[in-house]
Amino acid sequence: MAAQAVLIAVLIVVAAAAAIPFVWLERTRTRRRRDANVLVLGGAVLGGGQGVIACGVFSANAGDIQAWALALPPLSIAAALLALRAAFRLAGWTRRSLLVAAAVLSLGGSLSVLLFPVSGAASFVAALCYLAGLADNPRDLLRRLDPRD
Repeated sequence: MAAQAVLIAVLIVVAAAAAIPFVWLERTRTRRRRDANVLVLGGAVLGGGQGVIACGVFSANAGDIQAWALALPPLSIAAALLALRAAFRLAGWTRRSLLVAAAVLSLGGSLSVLLFPVSGAASFVAALCYLAGLADNPRDLLRRLDPRD
């Protein structure tokens, strides 16, 4: 029963993180600056949500898990909070430094892949979203990375 609850929670978080870019971009097609914030928000929901789920899973099995592993999911949660702060309030160098810090923390949280693979993978994808949010226009970044040119 507990495994089913964890699976349902993981699916809800992944669906919410995937839905944010589609809903937001449909409403704000003409504003390019918001494209970067959409990636950051999707990554924050994904990384933070999976971090919360991993905290629950790890704390439920605290007797079986070493102390260093219990510190990994809060890194993803802290990264999500930094990314949310950067997406909603700031611009310029402060925003960029917060996004880089969030990516580093999220990569640290991705080490939880050793114990809970879904959470580690989600933290890694969230770190990529934070780094992609550094670009002024992520669509141009994707065009530059396109191998068909």
